[in-house]
Amino acid sequence: LEHNETLHAHTPYEYFRSLFSAKYQDEMDAMLEKMLLFFEELRGVPVLLSMLVLTLRNTKGAMESMPTNRFQLYEQALVYAVKEALQSVSTVDHELVMKMLRTLALANQSQKRRLFSMSWACETLDPGELNVWKLLRASPQELPLLKTLQTSLAGSEDLFQFRHLSFQEALCCQALVSNDCEGFWNDGILRTMEEPFHENTFRIGGESIGRAVAHRFDKALSLKAPSNQMTAAFDLTKFFQFLSVSELHASRVPDQSLMHTIVDGLHANQTIAVLDLSNNRLQAEAAIHLAKSLKHNTALKKLYLGNNSIGCEGASALAGALRVNTTIRILDLTFNGIR
Repeated sequence: LEHNETLHAHTPYEYFRSLFSAKYQDEMDAMLEKMLLFFEELRGVPVLLSMLVLTLRNTKGAMESMPTNRFQLYEQALVYAVKEALQSVSTVDHELVMKMLRTLALANQSQKRRLFSMSWACETLDPGELNVWKLLRASPQELPLLKTLQTSLAGSEDLFQFRHLSFQEALCCQALVSNDCEGFWNDGILRTMEEPFHENTFRIGGESIGRAVAHRFDKALSLKAPSNQMTAAFDLTKFFQFLSVSELHASRVPDQSLMHTIVDGLHANQTIAVLDLSNNRLQAEAAIHLAKSLKHNTALKKLYLGNNSIGCEGASALAGALRVNTTIRILDLTFNGIR
């Protein structure tokens, strides 16, 4: 963040520094930087700004409770919104309502729909959730986070939707992160990740959804040419960091930024034993970046980098990494312009 006399972006930064400096001391700069960069991301998005205001009002300025990404923002704000909506319905616990809403959101998002009917809701909810639904429906208050689009008429039934589509997406995210995701991956994991209807779901999930999705793959994963939809969806660094496969094949992937993301995730990954990055036009810079990760990785045994453009400089960096890394048994550097 830079000092700017026109936009005055530094003003909130300086305010928060003065407010929290005594309590947080050495951690102050990193915490504020992350927080304010997130606030900048929210600018111009009304629903996100509204949720931020709701969250700040309820956290009362406690810095450790302030969200620093979208997943945290929705997670906190939706709970506060439900609690406020239930103030006149004392017989219903907000946690039970949140569970009911997550079930509806997950099922509706899985079917790539925005609207749902009364009969569908009754069929989807378990007995405990259905009881909460009926209690809320009997109350004069509107359903938390939901709005009624159509009330029962002759030959029709009530129709509902979440007040904002992102509420459904965020609640679906929460279900996926907690591994309560029956039916969501029925079309296959990669195909679901590339489904346009789910793009914002994964964007909201970010780091948390990346970690959760990574654990759902089995023995091997092949990435030939992931679509922009997938690579932009969520925090892929965390996805590759927690990827639980033993083999990752990413040959002929044109996206160089994705290659760097794979390498970043490799830094802490403890399950990938075979990594194939051949035929990717990787340069010396990528090999140097990879060498840094290899110094920390203790799981990789076979690394295939053939038919790239790593050259002598990149090969030298990898050789240096092997002085530290003692687990790699096969390193393929054929056809890399090494003399």
